[in-house]
Amino acid sequence: MFDETRLAERLRVGFVFEGGQLFHHLTLGRNVALPLQYHRDLTDDEADREAQPLLELMELSPLAGALPMGVSRNWIKRAGLARALMLKPDVLLWTIRCADWIRGMPAGGWIFSTGCAAAMSG
Repeated sequence: MFDETRLAERLRVGFVFEGGQLFHHLTLGRNVALPLQYHRDLTDDEADREAQPLLELMELSPLAGALPMGVSRNWIKRAGLARALMLKPDVLLWTIRCADWIRGMPAGGWIFSTGCAAAMSG
């Protein structure tokens, strides 16, 4: 059962899954912006505006209108990472295989970031 009292704690953690875990009926851009609509109750336009800088950073802007089935697996994974980062979590968790396509990331683990502090384990 969902515990509303722990929502703020849960939102401090981002999860990246091996397959991206995108919704196949939504474009890559909509998938990335979805947490903004779900947790901040933004409109499509507001969420798109707020997601645009992250889409650009992740080099997903040219593919933002594409459905997951129309792009390679690596782009799907990258969109999954962007979605996990959309709410600016304090902790990011990922699976071992994700490290293969994220340059410089250790094989499986976590990144903790509060202010300037950062730590990695692998």
